[in-house]
Amino acid sequence: MSTIGQRIKELRLGHNMTGYELGLKLNITRNAVSQWETNKRVPTSTMLTQIAKLFNVTTDYLLGREEIPNDTKSEINYAIPLTGGVRIPVLGSIVAGIPNTAVTDYDEWIEISQSLAMRGEYFALRIKGDSMEPTLFDSDIVVIRQQPDVEDGEIAAVSIAGNEATIKRIYHRSDGIDIVGDNVRAFPRMFYSNHDIATLPVRIMGKAVEVRRDL
Repeated sequence: MSTIGQRIKELRLGHNMTGYELGLKLNITRNAVSQWETNKRVPTSTMLTQIAKLFNVTTDYLLGREEIPNDTKSEINYAIPLTGGVRIPVLGSIVAGIPNTAVTDYDEWIEISQSLAMRGEYFALRIKGDSMEPTLFDSDIVVIRQQPDVEDGEIAAVSIAGNEATIKRIYHRSDGIDIVGDNVRAFPRMFYSNHDIATLPVRIMGKAVEVRRDL
């Protein structure tokens, strides 16, 4: 059975995060993270809760009482806000495609880590509604890496017919794409044909890579 430290390390590495970055998100030192991962110290119950929320797993999983983390796809890092990183704008909606990152009059900004910023261009969106629960909740802020496509099952920001962006999972088909919310009761699967994609248009604006949620 894995120890708490081993599971924390596996989750950190699975999210491409350094010990220093994890320490920033949890407001602790890199040395404290190292002591956890080498089983020299055990996180407090409060810290275990924060770690579980950060990586979207249960505390029972961290404690070894569950062998499999929950079903949420692990490509999204559930992050605690940090300071000293790179500022990106938080957009309430997107009308004309990918935003111009040179614009500086957005109402809200967040910071992402230097290491994340080196991997592409980013903006953020604030979630509205419950169509992506239990993965994403109303008022969550989702960091989006700008890219024109994603892999099947990944979460993307999508602009449909020039209206504000929606955040859903994408599944490709030979005749088009399916756009799927995790909460199927709130958002049934939607299909857009290749003709729809070209004429509406339907545009994948980027991949969701990080979530900011109040703890």
